Amino acid sequence: MDELESVLYAFTNDDPDGDGQNNTYGLGGDGYDLRSFWPWIQGCGDGLGRDTFLKMDDGSYIYGPTTEDCKTWLGRVSKLYADGVITPNIVTDTDRDEEMANGGFGVTYSWVSWNNPTTGPMQSFYSTHPEAKWVPIDMVAGDNGTPQDDPASVGAWCYFGITNTCSDPERAYAIWDDMATPENYIHRRFGVEGEHYKDNGDGTYEILVPSDGTQNTEQNIGLKLFQDLFARKDFCNIENTKSTSELFEKVAANSRIAYSHTVEKNPEAYTVNMIKERTSAMP
Repeated sequence: MDELESVLYAFTNDDPDGDGQNNTYGLGGDGYDLRSFWPWIQGCGDGLGRDTFLKMDDGSYIYGPTTEDCKTWLGRVSKLYADGVITPNIVTDTDRDEEMANGGFGVTYSWVSWNNPTTGPMQSFYSTHPEAKWVPIDMVAGDNGTPQDDPASVGAWCYFGITNTCSDPERAYAIWDDMATPENYIHRRFGVEGEHYKDNGDGTYEILVPSDGTQNTEQNIGLKLFQDLFARKDFCNIENTKSTSELFEKVAANSRIAYSHTVEKNPEAYTVNMIKERTSAMP
């Protein structure tokens, strides 16, 4: 983490874009929650300073914000913020993509899929900074020596449910299940082969019409519909480059220790408008 913070100060103070102005920050984020500070959360003490309840190895439970680990990472981040290293709007602004594209900061903790050159943020970044390079790095080592990525919960951040007022829940489930099959997922997500994407014949694909691109958004082709419900990360996501697929596997493997301490809510207990749901985990 000391090395990471040195890089943040360099981005802030050493005029990395060479414009002679003091207009860059070391760390940027999306403002949704505390995830932007994950490298410090997982790296201070035993990494127990998360904003949730945690299960200890002896079967007891603790509340992350009450731990010394939490005080430690907050102290480090507070100093960085006071030194002007962190974007002032990191916990309030959600326009991180534009800030990154404009070269406003040098480091962020973000989505693995951004490693794909076809994603909107990467296209914007390289269109304004063709000489630059965005580089994914391994999670930084902290006090406990076991770098951990942020584990996703069972409920994830988006899921669907079938309410108890549905007249034919089996049929409703079958429709969603069919939409998640490989053939239908690829068609919904990437369109028609030869028109919207091309099979290179070597296990890779070329995206001809990016889902974030203007041709899709302006012509309402419909690519990426229901993306929040079906975001497959396996072989069906043909947009992923080989290096991106490897990153997904690495992140999954490097989040198991943190996940083992996570207190989960049974997905079947989730409710919408106080109506019990039937839920199913998507592939």
